[in-house]
Amino acid sequence: MDIGCELKRDKALKIVAKSALPAGEEVVFVGTVANKYDRLQGFNRIFITNKRLLGWYNALGGGAKVYNLSVDLEYLADVVCDPKKETVEFYTRTGVRDMLKGVPASDQELIVQHLGAGRAEPFAGSGIAGETMKQMAAVEKQTAAAAKQTAAAAAAVKKEENRYRSPEQQVAVADGLPDKHAHLFEPLMESIDEAARYAAEDNILLEERALHRGRMMASNAELVQTRVLRWYEARVQKRTRAGEIRRGVELVGVVTKDLLVMNDRIVVGGVCRVMDGDVRASVEVDGQIMKSTRPTMTRMAIGSILPGSALLVGLATAKTKTTDTRRAHFIVVHPKWRITETITSDSAMEANGIASQINAIAEHLQRRETTSPSNTSTTPSLSGEMIKLAELHRAGVLSDNEFTAAKARLLAN
Repeated sequence: MDIGCELKRDKALKIVAKSALPAGEEVVFVGTVANKYDRLQGFNRIFITNKRLLGWYNALGGGAKVYNLSVDLEYLADVVCDPKKETVEFYTRTGVRDMLKGVPASDQELIVQHLGAGRAEPFAGSGIAGETMKQMAAVEKQTAAAAKQTAAAAAAVKKEENRYRSPEQQVAVADGLPDKHAHLFEPLMESIDEAARYAAEDNILLEERALHRGRMMASNAELVQTRVLRWYEARVQKRTRAGEIRRGVELVGVVTKDLLVMNDRIVVGGVCRVMDGDVRASVEVDGQIMKSTRPTMTRMAIGSILPGSALLVGLATAKTKTTDTRRAHFIVVHPKWRITETITSDSAMEANGIASQINAIAEHLQRRETTSPSNTSTTPSLSGEMIKLAELHRAGVLSDNEFTAAKARLLAN
């Protein structure tokens, strides 16, 4: 066994005795390194066995032996030494390159000798041995050709997709729908068309359910960005302004991003509630605003000296800290359902204004229902008649014109 110039024989023998190498593997060289290479940071010993090159150090100073460099000799392609820089570079057949720094020049010849023992082809000293260099160049060429072929295939697929893309899809992509999500154009527009059909039948619940389904589809298309959702919301707003969906609807206010209040409906998440005379809204705030004070020193004017003292002193003033621990809730109640949404205490005043508008709309609807002749026990209610007309229209008994005329007459009464 050869030993590096800076390592005493008795110490080397103790390290080898504790190395617990597998049977059939024996150390042929032990040396010291002052390695600073990132992947091998902390090495202070190298072992060369008859099978492997190993790196060793004491973990956390606790004396534990750790091998975190292990290179089989049969996979070494070349070893290059630089006595001036005290470095030993070794290359594997897979193209991996590592470096040992701080290797004494007197040890480098022994290291190359032991690493190259039994090799049919000696180390070339150029970084990669001859045949290995040819093999790696061929593999690199094949990899580049495969990458080029893959890119060409992807471009061909995209070109084919554009060729068979409908004019509507092309317009949608030009209008902001991401190119990779062009296939969502039809289902997204179908959700809006379905909402428009339910809006024509005055079926608010199914109208909002269709819009929510489209919104979820757009949201799930991209995990981070929201371009699909923004494109969808713009289409919804356009159809709303055209009077095709949410017809005659006015926005009362946005309480939270999940709670939208309109003059005839309240939408929370994917659930829609119809506004009627039984709806009541309020804002509840609990907790308190706490104020605490602590003394703080304020410097006096320069030159202000207390009598009998040469020290510049300060004045103790009270510093107030305000902590708002209040919690606010926006609550909408109905005999058949209830909505409770947590809001910030800072937005409580604005939310209270929205609640007041909800109550005013409900009172107006209640007075209209009470004073309407159709609210008598012998006359069917307005909403009941509207539902019957919608059912006859869906069944095909009434044409579009007949349905529109009948609805107009019913509303006029």
